[in-house]
Amino acid sequence: MRRLTRSLVLTFVLGACGAAGTATGQADTSSTAAPSATVPPASPTVTVAPTSAIATASPQSPSVSGRVTAAASGAGLAGVRVQVLQAQVTVFPSGPSSTNCGVPVASATTDASGAYAARVPAGSYCVEFTPAPGSPYAAQRWKAALTNGAVTAIRVDGPITDVDAALQPGYIVRGQITSSVSGGPLMNWPISAQTAPGSNFSAVVGASVVTDASGKYSLVVPAGVYYFRSAQVKGIYYWNGPAPVVSVCPCASLRVLNNSAVDLVLPVAP
Repeated sequence: MRRLTRSLVLTFVLGACGAAGTATGQADTSSTAAPSATVPPASPTVTVAPTSAIATASPQSPSVSGRVTAAASGAGLAGVRVQVLQAQVTVFPSGPSSTNCGVPVASATTDASGAYAARVPAGSYCVEFTPAPGSPYAAQRWKAALTNGAVTAIRVDGPITDVDAALQPGYIVRGQITSSVSGGPLMNWPISAQTAPGSNFSAVVGASVVTDASGKYSLVVPAGVYYFRSAQVKGIYYWNGPAPVVSVCPCASLRVLNNSAVDLVLPVAP
């Protein structure tokens, strides 16, 4: 059985921070100031896909397989969606680079024992594990990567058999985004949990959603400290605890140790 080849990747390229929103967190709310974010180079980045145009996998294509378990018990988890995503490398003019995950190439769902297998053309990939809705576990990528910027790419030239994952417990963060102009809900507004205020590289895997018609949302994160970012063409806003949203950090963070509530009131019209 051939072991996989791994290429470690530079992680966490953080952009300038935005603003926080008015909200009410639960008892674990922390209002510590945000750490200084690393500002990326002003010149544009160049994104290069390390594989050529993705072809359709055939029965002869190499397979990626493994098993998904609960981190605490080691029990297999059924119904976990496994996506194999094209790996993309972002190169900055100053020298650093990072790997991000692009379009899905293949997907599979774990069976009762937590096992899965997916066929893909030869190339470089990310693997993402998303529990079924209502599952008490949080999403992650291979090698326990919890943010978009923390990625270990896999080079697939033949069968890869040990792409496993041990999922951590997840906690629900839910709330509502409303307008201070109209007093009504803001529909289809994005919100994401981040480990640091800044770019999407610090966004938590699987914790980026949009609001429904009533302005409500729900996302799942593992235990930790998070910032909550809502960004659209009308502006970028960060949750700021009980204070009004701000456009520039420092801003409030929330220590999530159980299910929590985060509401944002944004100074925009619907």
